[in-house]
Amino acid sequence: MAYKTSSARRAFDLAVQAYKDVLLQTDAQITEPQIRQYVISASVFLGHASFENFVRDLFDIFGKSFSLAGVQSGKLPKDLRVFILSQSAQLQRHYGNYQASGDERKLLLSLTALLTAPKKTLLIDSEQTPQLRGSEILAGKAYPSNENLERVFSRVGIANIFDATSAVLKADSALLLKGFADKRTELAHNAVMPGTSARDISAELEKLEKFVAALDRVSYDHLTKLVGQSNWYTVAA
Repeated sequence: MAYKTSSARRAFDLAVQAYKDVLLQTDAQITEPQIRQYVISASVFLGHASFENFVRDLFDIFGKSFSLAGVQSGKLPKDLRVFILSQSAQLQRHYGNYQASGDERKLLLSLTALLTAPKKTLLIDSEQTPQLRGSEILAGKAYPSNENLERVFSRVGIANIFDATSAVLKADSALLLKGFADKRTELAHNAVMPGTSARDISAELEKLEKFVAALDRVSYDHLTKLVGQSNWYTVAA
């Protein structure tokens, strides 16, 4: 079976096409500058929101794929297993309290939670993977900045996501994403984007579509290596 786009990518593409259709009409039919600017601004924010939704949906696919019956913990990236365990047992908080108080007994009592933690089967390679959610993997890093994307994809075993997507695109994917992110930041800070046309934003949305397509393909390649191609067809497609 060949690669098939994920449901996350298809939903993103559908949303962005609607924004581009409106932008196409904007330059041709809307003569009032203020209204045109409102449409352009809305398209930027909606496009970015759709991208964030895509990332969330994609990591839901990771979580569901890792949790399917028959998937053993040993198939998951070790970084992910350790990260989920540390999050579920609140290790950072416990060690933070220990550094502040120096109370070793309290620390050890806190860490006994690991013995009964629902995710403890992640410690044993041959055990069925526990149920994982995309939100657990993202853990507060769902906003799709370059830094957050590097971090969350590293958690699932893709160490250099921009290198991987650049290889697919045969172009600098970080730069591709930067153009749209800069427009969103400019708009958020200044409320206007002087000299930006509807056609400009449509072009940036098309670049974002290319980046999303590359993310989807890299995720497919990675997941199928870890848990099998049929898994992608079951959960993602």
